[in-house]
Amino acid sequence: MKRSKYKDWAVETLRDYQTMKAAADLLPERIKEIDSALNSIKSSAPDAAKVKGGCGVEDARIDKMVEKGLLESNLSNIKTKLSQIEKALSFMTDAERKVLFEMVIYREYGSDDKLCEALHCERSWLYKLRDNAIKKFSEVYYGAVDF
Repeated sequence: MKRSKYKDWAVETLRDYQTMKAAADLLPERIKEIDSALNSIKSSAPDAAKVKGGCGVEDARIDKMVEKGLLESNLSNIKTKLSQIEKALSFMTDAERKVLFEMVIYREYGSDDKLCEALHCERSWLYKLRDNAIKKFSEVYYGAVDF
């Protein structure tokens, strides 16, 4: 049986979850650093004669402004995606969420054995639960319902 592409996308999205969470925590600090750097860069005097090729100080200031804009845009996109992922996960049962986090997001060695013990189930049932949880996440997150 061929696996649907949207299920592969769902697994990829879930595997990116931890990285996105870390970036959402780090980017505001980076933006503050750039703000600080911008405040410390002295802009060229407004009445100074303009030289072809620009001013190194002004170029540095513009570079920082562009970098800040890109980071703010990335942060906004990451926050939106995290919110969507968390909303899709909220439609899962506790067992489905636990399986997705342990087997797909965190992917820790031996997680299947720990989950079988915690959920009092056989390995085959656990993998079926994982596959059903990925399918359910796909349906909610992508609207990818099999008709």
